Amino acid sequence: MEDIKAVADTGVTPEFGYKKVFAKPSDWVNTVSVSEDEYYSIPLINYVDDDVYWSSDNSPIYIRYVSDDTGKGMDLARWTPLFRRYVELELAVRCSPRLTQSKTLKADLKEERDTARKNARAKDAMNEAQPKFAPPGRWTTSRGGRFSRGEGGNRNRLIG
Repeated sequence: MEDIKAVADTGVTPEFGYKKVFAKPSDWVNTVSVSEDEYYSIPLINYVDDDVYWSSDNSPIYIRYVSDDTGKGMDLARWTPLFRRYVELELAVRCSPRLTQSKTLKADLKEERDTARKNARAKDAMNEAQPKFAPPGRWTTSRGGRFSRGEGGNRNRLIG
């Protein structure tokens, strides 16, 4: 994962909505969290995560994202031992049918891989300094439009 302080891109002017646009880095794979402060203690809720840009009224914004750069996220030396073990087992599951033609071996490897994945997710998550806030998902933002301001409408009717 990588952290950046994103400053508004002055070359892009939105026609409506959020006033500031932030270009995503070329190594961006997935957004982990967006914050108003560099310590990630104040989650930024009012923003849009598009294919090429993040949009918000705040500037700067602080972003933690998954990188596919070989010097960053794809650097195996930066991976935890538990995650490396999970990746090893995933590769073994994918290669075992071609190498051995053994269905029982593949089933055993899948079981071991699933256990390794659970261990990696549980123990690596404990290394985080504080709870993180995930960006709002599509289902959540669908009720509030682009801005996620809440349901709106008539509170007495389901479809209000």
